[in-house]
Amino acid sequence: MHLEEVGKTELIIKEIKDKGSKVILIFTNDEKLKIYKATYLEFNLASGEVITPKLGKEIVKFETQEEIVKYLKGLIAKRPYTEKVLLKKALAKFRDYHLVKNAIINLKSFKLIDDKDYIENYLDYFDKNNFGQYFIINFFRTNGLSEKMINELNFDEENEKRKAKNYFDSVKNKVVSNNFAKQKKKIYERMLLRGFNIEIILDVLNDLKIDIKAEHEKLERDYRKVKNKYFMTNDVKLDANAKIVNKLIDKGYNLDDINEIIEKDTDFEKEEGVKLDD
Repeated sequence: MHLEEVGKTELIIKEIKDKGSKVILIFTNDEKLKIYKATYLEFNLASGEVITPKLGKEIVKFETQEEIVKYLKGLIAKRPYTEKVLLKKALAKFRDYHLVKNAIINLKSFKLIDDKDYIENYLDYFDKNNFGQYFIINFFRTNGLSEKMINELNFDEENEKRKAKNYFDSVKNKVVSNNFAKQKKKIYERMLLRGFNIEIILDVLNDLKIDIKAEHEKLERDYRKVKNKYFMTNDVKLDANAKIVNKLIDKGYNLDDINEIIEKDTDFEKEEGVKLDD
């Protein structure tokens, strides 16, 4: 027998079988119903008892709430949730606001749902993993924390700088294959996504030092690539040259350095018969 059938007709309990966390009710019409032991104890059910439609509806209500509590506990066991997110998830599954809200109140009374504890746990995680203020605020807002609780958050400037420096140190070596300008751009973009404010990012980027020799080698490499690309397309020589310069500027190289490397390219002048004017 399905739970939703209880409360529609009168039923008489013939036998009760204890199955640990569950109890099986066997009725005189040989229908069976498995319920939570908590439901069985709540209504003090016994053999020979008549389950009237009214009592049946109360049993269904209590049993459903036990099911909601079990569902919520299952979610909480996997990871922390805010009260608002749990309410939304449970309503999507059970569609009874009153029962869901009661289940949440029940779990809150046992501190199984606690938004303040949720904040503390995640702030500790974000602190250890170097996330910035704006990422944290957006995370909490997205996950249903009230604006009041978000506004009460305190972000220490020195701690934000510490996290930003730590994050910078963890990513700077991942972009060294790029030229200096692109390194700064990529790190800037990563730090923005990580939630740091622009002032702190710019301050941290001052620690990024240019390696002149490596920068020159990167320029030479990119110059050869771009030169081969545009002259292989049979562009007009002067037009191709302008495209080379523009492309290298787009990559973040200094114009004087670009002109210098082109002027030193004797192969360029011999093969193409083109001399750059300043």
